[in-house]
Amino acid sequence: MIQQHLLTFEQEWTDKSDGRTLPSFVTDELHDFLGCGILARGLAQLFCPTCHERYVVAWSCKGRGFCPSCGGRRMNAGALTLVDHVLPEVPIRQFVLTMPFPLRFPLAFDGKLLGQVLRIFTDTVAAKQCSCSKIAPGSTCALVELDCRGVKTTSAYCKLEL
Repeated sequence: MIQQHLLTFEQEWTDKSDGRTLPSFVTDELHDFLGCGILARGLAQLFCPTCHERYVVAWSCKGRGFCPSCGGRRMNAGALTLVDHVLPEVPIRQFVLTMPFPLRFPLAFDGKLLGQVLRIFTDTVAAKQCSCSKIAPGSTCALVELDCRGVKTTSAYCKLEL
């Protein structure tokens, strides 16, 4: 379906007279998605020395926002790394900041502005957590930030998780 309608979609969203175009990261990811998992676009051949089987694995697009296979793989790998190697075995609290609708598009496409909002959010949460907890004076709170940005069918979204 995407292959059939991608060019039409791009043309509908592009208006050279008023400078409206899709951001390049959106079009690049959509075009990369079309080649995800297709053997003709690249592959790795694997050999198992134990069972002597050969396996062929197609290259992936490694997309972050659109490809459900690659996005899910990246999300699982990131969660596994956090659980196994980063987060200590102590109680953990999660904070989520979801943006109001008027701020979603500017934050979804402006990394500098999002960085400023993230700094305010993390400083506020860290200050509150440190003031409410019984940690030694001079110690700091540790924060892991997850930046979830994208565009859904009806609106842009921007969600920050600590």
